[in-house]
Amino acid sequence: GSLLEEAAQLAKDFAGQPARAVGYLRQLLELRPDDAQLEQSIERLLERIENWTDLVGLWRRRLELGSGDEKPADIRLRIVVTFFDKVGDAAAALAEARAMVDDGVKVDEALAVVERILGKTDADVAVRNDALAVLRAQYGAADRNADVERVLAIALTFAPETERIALHRELARRAEERGDPGAALEHWAAVLGLDPTDETAEEKLV
Repeated sequence: GSLLEEAAQLAKDFAGQPARAVGYLRQLLELRPDDAQLEQSIERLLERIENWTDLVGLWRRRLELGSGDEKPADIRLRIVVTFFDKVGDAAAALAEARAMVDDGVKVDEALAVVERILGKTDADVAVRNDALAVLRAQYGAADRNADVERVLAIALTFAPETERIALHRELARRAEERGDPGAALEHWAAVLGLDPTDETAEEKLV
């Protein structure tokens, strides 16, 4: 192990080759799997070279081993945020966030990221629809009706026409239930604009 340590130190401090240093240090970590200081050195180097994929792998290892002082919930949230903000992988971020929600771990923080995924205009529509499903289920179960309406309104910005009709209908009914006829009429008008044959929308407007 001493040769690897020396090589890593040279690569890190003198040769300016952090990527090579990471390789050496990871070999060392296999020999010393419980060496927290060594793991932290690798973590800092990975952040420095912005190798987010390997960094997530290091955090997963930490979760599996139950090592370090950081709470597992905090590590899991960091993985979610890193996937979204650093890797730019909305689908992976959503999968991790959904798992946290299902496990009841930092649910509000996880849902906040899911909302960011929903609002990400360049994300895949299927991923945004999945994000909407997670949010609707959670907010609906908690009777957070205003939040349900808010995320449905976001969905209107990217949903295809047939789905927009259904969303406007639901938002119209929700507005009626909370005693807001003005908002309800706006949505019924939108339904009629998209589908002039919709008899319910026509009756409501009349």
